[in-house]
Order: sequence, then C-alpha cells, then structure tokens
Amino acid sequence: MSGKIRNILLVLICIAIDCGCQPKMVPAGYLRPPKQLTKSITGGWVEVSLIPETSNDTITMLSGELLAVKSGTLHMLTSRTELISLNTNRISSMKLYLFPKPNLSLLGFLGVIPDITGAILQPDYAGGFLLLGIPLFVTSLVIAIADFQDGNSSLRYPEKNSMSEFSKYARFPQGLPPDLQKEKLHLVIK
Repeated sequence: MSGKIRNILLVLICIAIDCGCQPKMVPAGYLRPPKQLTKSITGGWVEVSLIPETSNDTITMLSGELLAVKSGTLHMLTSRTELISLNTNRISSMKLYLFPKPNLSLLGFLGVIPDITGAILQPDYAGGFLLLGIPLFVTSLVIAIADFQDGNSSLRYPEKNSMSEFSKYARFPQGLPPDLQKEKLHLVIK
C-alpha cells in the first residue's frame, strides 16, 4: 500500500474517532429518553447566564437542576447542592437540556469501514474504494459537526422559548411546595 493512501486512511480514522469524543455537558441522570421525560421525578438540567450587576462586569454562568419557575422567580439546585432563587429579570439566556440526540454520524463513519477494508485488502484499487466512501464520509462529517454544535435536544430562552415553557420540565411545575425540606434536596448524578 502506498504511503499516500496510508496517510489518507489514517486521517479518516482519526477524524472518525475524534468526532465521537464530545464532552458531556449534562450529568447522565438528567438525560433521559423522550418517553421517560414526563415520568421523571427530577427536573431538567439547565444552564443560566445572568445579566451582570453594575458593580460587577463579569457574566455569571450557573448550571443545575430546574426545580421551579413561578411568579418571576427561577429556583434551581446547583452542583454544590444549594438551592438558588433567581429573579427572572436577571436572566440573559437559559438553556434546558431535554434528552440526548442519537449519534447519527457514528453510523455514517461505520458505513465507510467496508471502503477502508477494501482499500487495505486491494491496494491496486484503493483510490477507487476511497472515492466510493467520500460522499458518505462527508455527510457523516457534516452531521458530526452539527451534533457537536448542539449535542442535546434543548429549549432556549429568549431565542426560541418563553420562560413559562420551562416550568413543564421543572421538578415542581406548580412552584416550590410550602413544606419543602430544602436540606433533603440532592442531584441525581450517575
């Protein structure tokens, strides 16, 4: 096998492996299949960007479980297991992760394996085998890049959704119960 073909195969394999290495943004306990979304006892995982205060110019980013959205206040449980209540006027953007998207790009990369195998087994026709796999590889690469941009299906505020739509995915959709024992709240980290 020529060095040029070997280098092309090496690059294709490295790209295929690298596209599947997206870091997890959400704990596994908060990414459920769509059918289990409404049956869950926990709220969704939310990332909140706060408007900076006049004395502080830095944008504060918080993430945690959405507990409730009621009467202009968002309640969330952070990773330090503390309950935070935020005035919704201070929220500049918010993203709620609902469920993981299927990794379709991996299927496309697996479809290129026969072309790579043919190129290795028949070096005389390696260029032809690799040319046959290019459309599938390019399509898979585009899907992988799109998945990397937004790895999970999500709601976004204020771009696409209103604040009231987020309450459906909270642990307490009607608001925090008056007899809630805050010290017993904990995150579901798997």
